[in-house]
Amino acid sequence: KGIRRQRKANITVIVGNPPYSAGQSNYNDQNQNVEYPGIDGRIKSTYLEKTKSINPKIGLVRSLYDSYIRSLRWASDRIGESGIIGFVTNASFIRSEAATGVRACLQEEFTDVWVFDLRGNARTQGEERKKEAGTVFGGGSRAPVAITILVKSPKKTGPATIRYHDIGDYHTREQKLEIIRNAASIQGISDWQIMTPDKHHDWIGQRSNEFDKYLPMGSKDAKAGKENAIFRLYSSGVATGRDVWIYNSSQKILSKNMKTHIDYASTQDLKNPIINPKKAKWTEELSDAIRRTGNQPFNKDKIRTALYRPFFKQYMYFDKAYDHRRYQIPKFFPENDSKNLAIVVPAKGVGEKFSGLMSDATPDLHVIEQSQVFSFKTKNVRSPPQESANTICA
Repeated sequence: KGIRRQRKANITVIVGNPPYSAGQSNYNDQNQNVEYPGIDGRIKSTYLEKTKSINPKIGLVRSLYDSYIRSLRWASDRIGESGIIGFVTNASFIRSEAATGVRACLQEEFTDVWVFDLRGNARTQGEERKKEAGTVFGGGSRAPVAITILVKSPKKTGPATIRYHDIGDYHTREQKLEIIRNAASIQGISDWQIMTPDKHHDWIGQRSNEFDKYLPMGSKDAKAGKENAIFRLYSSGVATGRDVWIYNSSQKILSKNMKTHIDYASTQDLKNPIINPKKAKWTEELSDAIRRTGNQPFNKDKIRTALYRPFFKQYMYFDKAYDHRRYQIPKFFPENDSKNLAIVVPAKGVGEKFSGLMSDATPDLHVIEQSQVFSFKTKNVRSPPQESANTICA
């Protein structure tokens, strides 16, 4: 009854601090993902469609289904033609290329937008990390945070007025909280900056169009032979889904861990496994993989050197059942001793900072943000071994 009353109610103000996660584990914590087909459908028809219309070659868009983006989509629809939303959320939508459509829709759907950027991105490094400084939710949070106020009026006649305020560099958590307390409200901030989005719907750090003239490193169209690019094939880095088991600085400890995991898996009913985090990291995908491949015994020859984080190599157990996603990496580093070089850069749509590394070892997904890997050589692993250059032009 309460839910039915809420659905019928005329709600015009929604205030909250939505969860920030992009996904939840579901076996080891017995907390299965909740599906929201209605909201996800709206995200697809609004935020995602708008992102792809602005940038048809956009790559990674999984972040558009983060919980806070879902909450934003739900709240924007729930208040109808008139209302106010006040959210404390992950601030990535301000800068992310994948969130281009989010920014575009906010400008279209609302009358006024206020964004108070509290910074605190703990995934940055060096001087940039010092500038981001304190996270307002303490050490348990690594994401940047923003307070966003959205106002929708039926008298709206044009795009929203977007006002942005950056809390500033080098502030500790305590200093940031004091600034928030002193401001108290929108009126307490006198220097709101009115943003004029460019054609890419960038609000801050607007890009130069000069890069549009350059040949792309890689693209889906290049994979399909429809356009030229520097590399024919590219890939995400390996996403193990169980780093604590798959990686270790000690080859001996890694072997012990994987033997434990594999031996435990051999005793389980794949439809109804017994959950023991001390013995295994279990997921539905692992059950599916073992059904397809069988639970192969531990093989020391599957241990290889991998680039886990920038300038930090570890031993890795490279196995198609226990590694959650290997993408195209088996074509780049098919053997433990494969001699190859790969350029690792952040995926499109992830963050606003760019950096690059060269790797001679199997790269993890999170070497740099969510890594995209461009390999010098590839191997066709579905036919007799044959190496070829991966470059289209030098």
